Amino acid sequence: MNMHPDTLLAYTAYGSGCRTARDCRMAAIDSYGLTMSYTDRGQSKTTRVDFDPPLRGADEVRRRLVALCVAARRPPRLTPAARRRPSWRRA
Repeated sequence: MNMHPDTLLAYTAYGSGCRTARDCRMAAIDSYGLTMSYTDRGQSKTTRVDFDPPLRGADEVRRRLVALCVAARRPPRLTPAARRRPSWRRA
């Protein structure tokens, strides 16, 4: 499976919350999730992205990775309270 750099970055940001990651790569994948390795500000790091529920077989991998990519690229949802109050007024 060919992994595009922007997809790997999306998986990494989704798993770690890091928006400054570079050199992202999938280090491992198993039925419970995938391990991403990346560089952030000159330091090598890893993060884990879990599958929920775990994969039941190899035939689910592609479909689940596509779904994970869609979820990782979706903008974060704001809570109703966060929508009402400007960010500069949050305590």
